[in-house]
Formats: sequence, C-alpha cells, structure tokens
Amino acid sequence: MAREIRITTISEEVYRVQVSGKTETMHSVSMTNLDYERFTGGRKPKEQLILFAFEFLLKREENTSILREFAICKISEYFPEFEKEVIDWSKL
Repeated sequence: MAREIRITTISEEVYRVQVSGKTETMHSVSMTNLDYERFTGGRKPKEQLILFAFEFLLKREENTSILREFAICKISEYFPEFEKEVIDWSKL
C-alpha cells in the first residue's frame, strides 16, 4: 500500500510526522542539533533526515507500530543498523 509521509516543523528540534496508510498515524519526533550533525554532518536538510528515518522504519514495521513520540537517536536502540545506514545515506 502506498504511504504518504508529511512532515511539519514544530520547533528547531521537534517535528510532527503524519503517515497515511490503512490507518493514519501521527508522530512527534525530536532531534537535537548534536544528533543531526552526528547522522548527517550537516549535509542534508533536517526534514530529509526525518523522512529517511520514517522510510527506514516503514520498511521494518507498520506505521501503527511506530512509537507516537520518540527521539531520532532512539531508533538505533531498536534497529542497530540505522546509524550506519543513515550515515551512508547522508554521504550520497
């Protein structure tokens, strides 16, 4: 099923992410500037990093299984490969 991901910037460190699908879900994702630099080295816009993170998560679980509120750095606790994949992506 095709999903649409809409990202709204709430503040410098908080993003609202709406994911459409069989069931629409809303998520609040926080990202510190330190995490942003660690993951991308500043090479990609913050919203693209959030989009990459959700595309990564949606390959592994349904949108209804994604936490409603989380810090982007926590993804690696559930999926250890996230950090390597996001760093590789940010270098493209």
